[in-house]
Amino acid sequence: MKLCRALTLISFLFVAGCGEDNPIEPDPSGNEMSAKIDGRQWTADPSAITVFQPRMASPEDGLVFIEGGALTLKLGFIKEVGTYPLGVSWKTCSGGTGQVYDGLNIYFTPLDGAAGTVTITMRTDTRIAGTFAFTASRVPGTNVGDRTVTEGSFDVTNTEGIGLPIGTPSSLSATLDGTFWNAAEVYGDSNTGTDRPFTLQGSTTKFHLSLRPRVPITPGVTYGISQVDLIVLNVVTRDNWGAQNGDIGSVTFTTLSDSRVTGTFEATISPSPLLEDVPPIVITGGTFDVLLEP
Repeated sequence: MKLCRALTLISFLFVAGCGEDNPIEPDPSGNEMSAKIDGRQWTADPSAITVFQPRMASPEDGLVFIEGGALTLKLGFIKEVGTYPLGVSWKTCSGGTGQVYDGLNIYFTPLDGAAGTVTITMRTDTRIAGTFAFTASRVPGTNVGDRTVTEGSFDVTNTEGIGLPIGTPSSLSATLDGTFWNAAEVYGDSNTGTDRPFTLQGSTTKFHLSLRPRVPITPGVTYGISQVDLIVLNVVTRDNWGAQNGDIGSVTFTTLSDSRVTGTFEATISPSPLLEDVPPIVITGGTFDVLLEP
């Protein structure tokens, strides 16, 4: 498993906010960005607005930075109009992150999968427009409370180009004990040639969930929970659950190729035998669509 990737990416998100990218400066005359920050109106100076693809962007994710001075949006895997989550990794998922700058303080949307939303109303290879709202948390080392951004909007153009992504994002979500959970970071590790062909992982600031078949998989077949390792970890309390004898559930692998797997799952699974007074966790409506990487 490659849980370390998630930890590396969290550090990378911070470093990326302090990079030295040299964007191609667009004509700012038509660019707009505004929002309410903690209820106070903020409007960017058009000359301070930039939209560009940074050096770490890839053709697959089509990463776009939209910077307006006090606010920044970093968006990946967005090629069409629609509503996307903020508080997710733009390296693996559709959506991205938001940042607020206030003097020496910097606030980021936590990777909780649900820190806010961005609704794209226009997306071409030179222009992107939409609305947004999010809650940003303090970066460790600062001492000021969280910031709430509402009624955000932007309409920005770079005539030199902000390419559309050519890749397909990954996703993993489920309802855990009645609360919807959307993975902020998603990875699939392909182990071709073994009796356990792949591992799927999704993480947020609260939960980590993984699926790993115990048997060879045939697309379109539903497997019992005894045939798939399904593990959930609460990263805050360290409570954890894993399928045991007597637990119920199923996983359907709808499609499977060398590079991607899709499917659904549901289960009620027991806590670790070492835990006392922790009830089983009920998982419903689980879905996954994950890129498999070597």
